[in-house]
Amino acid sequence: MKFDIDTPIVLLAEKLFRYLLNLSKKNKPEPPIVVFAHSQGAIIAEHALKRLNPLEREKLRIVTLGGGSFILPGASHPDSHNYVSAADVICRLGSPRLQILALFRYEGMKNGLTQKKMLEQLAMRDALLHLDSVNKEAIKAYAKTRVPYYEQEFLKISNVTVLDPDTVSFAGHEFSGPCYQTAMHNVIAQYQKVKK
Repeated sequence: MKFDIDTPIVLLAEKLFRYLLNLSKKNKPEPPIVVFAHSQGAIIAEHALKRLNPLEREKLRIVTLGGGSFILPGASHPDSHNYVSAADVICRLGSPRLQILALFRYEGMKNGLTQKKMLEQLAMRDALLHLDSVNKEAIKAYAKTRVPYYEQEFLKISNVTVLDPDTVSFAGHEFSGPCYQTAMHNVIAQYQKVKK
């Protein structure tokens, strides 16, 4: 599925999304459609979304909990969000670059760093890794060119929340783990308030 091959489960997910869209249309006012996806379900949802037109995608709120992939901003409704446990290794398999970046941001925020400082640290790391030079001005100049790149990368994880890991889950991946259950119940409560 990460190679955009239309597997039968992706086609079923597409049908499910369209079914939910039709159900919502029949009710006035149209209720929001919120889909929770865990583990491989996030990869399936990500691929099925690509099979929908932009107007259909815009109406689906996808919430991933420990997803094997992230739903990027703009891929569905703006309220779509990705929750990952800091201890969940599965999330690092499907979107490893973005997961590592989200973990870096999570650790930076815990240490009180501003986003600007985090971007500067990432850019300097790249300069030190990519350049075979000890020239301070060359290193600074290269790092300066990397900051805009990381600004764009941070936009891709603007809808990712890294949760503090719970101690009772194996590898932090169980959907029944406290951190994912709490996130899910918070999302449900948010939409129950809207309904009332």
